[in-house]
Amino acid sequence: MSYIFEEEEIKVIKEFPNYGISNLGYVYRDLRYGLLPENYRKKRLKGYRDKKGYIKVHLSDGKKHKVFFVHRLVAEYFVPNPEGYRYVKHIDGNRENNRADNLRWTPYLKGNRIDRSKHLDILKLREEGLSIKEISGKTGISYSTVANILSDFSQITIRIPAELKERLKVEAERNGKSVTEFIIQILEKELEDGR
Repeated sequence: MSYIFEEEEIKVIKEFPNYGISNLGYVYRDLRYGLLPENYRKKRLKGYRDKKGYIKVHLSDGKKHKVFFVHRLVAEYFVPNPEGYRYVKHIDGNRENNRADNLRWTPYLKGNRIDRSKHLDILKLREEGLSIKEISGKTGISYSTVANILSDFSQITIRIPAELKERLKVEAERNGKSVTEFIIQILEKELEDGR
């Protein structure tokens, strides 16, 4: 069963049917009495922030009690997980933004705390031929996190004529990018333009 109010959809939590979770990241109580458009917001649970900044809620049916991460509930009910991944990541890095459109499943937690520019730094160092261990030492980012970041990028091998390779290097440098970044930029632009 679900309720829809404007842009918010609320689904009943199977394990605790008196509670619901919404695509906007809210948990609701007293669903057994139904929700009405004029008062449903009054039934939102506040939850609490844990020491890592995640929002949690305590649910109970009188017999059993359980604590849930709100972002995980939202993902389980609103974010497809066709690969069967185990972890949920906040796309914008804000652990209080539990909207379904800000969450994605991932096979590992690879640092909501590491900003995207670090990912590009790691790619550049890899392109320069550094090992994962060397990258870890140079950046201060753990070996496993570096390995996870690198595995998040699909690798393909393309044979490029030497003349074109030199042109790519020159253009990349002119644009202040590595060859990999420059190629990714070209591909993204081409795909956006629908060519």
